[in-house]
Amino acid sequence: MLTKTQMQQIQDLKLMGYTKTDIIRYYEAHGEKPPSRPTISKYYDMDVVPDNPGVKLVKPNTQNL
Repeated sequence: MLTKTQMQQIQDLKLMGYTKTDIIRYYEAHGEKPPSRPTISKYYDMDVVPDNPGVKLVKPNTQNL
């Protein structure tokens, strides 16, 4: 799982005009292992980085009281 900083970095690179392939090359040029293509696509296609990316979706309890 990416850190929030890495998620934000993908968004920042997107705003600077980088394509998904350019982002992979950016990581490689800086000597870092790039995230997988599906992961880059996921965060690249988002409008905003989630506040709590690690929190799982929880359905509310529907018990009749």
